[in-house]
Amino acid sequence: MAACTTAAPATVSSSGVQQHNHHHRHQRKKDKMIVIMGATGTGKSRLSIDLAIRFCPCEIVNSDKMQVYKGLDMTTNKIAFHGRREVPHHFLGEFDTDEVGELSASEFRERAELTISDIISRGSNSFVYSLFVEEYDPDSNVFNGLVNSNSVSSELRYDCCFLWDDSSLPVLYEYLDKRVDDMLDLWVDSSLPVLYDVSTTADGRL
Repeated sequence: MAACTTAAPATVSSSGVQQHNHHHRHQRKKDKMIVIMGATGTGKSRLSIDLAIRFCPCEIVNSDKMQVYKGLDMTTNKIAFHGRREVPHHFLGEFDTDEVGELSASEFRERAELTISDIISRGSNSFVYSLFVEEYDPDSNVFNGLVNSNSVSSELRYDCCFLWDDSSLPVLYEYLDKRVDDMLDLWVDSSLPVLYDVSTTADGRL
């Protein structure tokens, strides 16, 4: 899943405003967000960049559960720097698992709120769910049905436009096959020489 939004200044509420926040929740103007969803390989990354350029200034926030971590660029098919077309990207290969471990949905939400005010996501629905709702229970698991209805608000915190990037199965399968071939070619060109360097071995073997 990917999301795209225009930049907006962060707001800091005083204690008085926080006390009346619930009363005025329905009256405040919400930030706008475009959320792009779809199966793997349907072109969500390209679409998010096209929209970000079309409605500039926009920024893209990745919420793919694997792409948020450093490494495995080819395996997770992270979009390369030159392919981002100078559109700012957040949470794309930024977290080191040795330092942060595995991010939970609530941890991702906390970090995202500190980084941006409007959010645009592509990736894991558990991350996106935690960012959209007004209130979130960090112990809940939306995929296993472990959601406390009393602790999670049904109101979205953003004014969202949801786009589903669809593709017919024959077209999607053909594209995914080609993408795997391209990933293997890239691995042979970039990673294989690092693994096999005859200059570092005495007999020319791995």
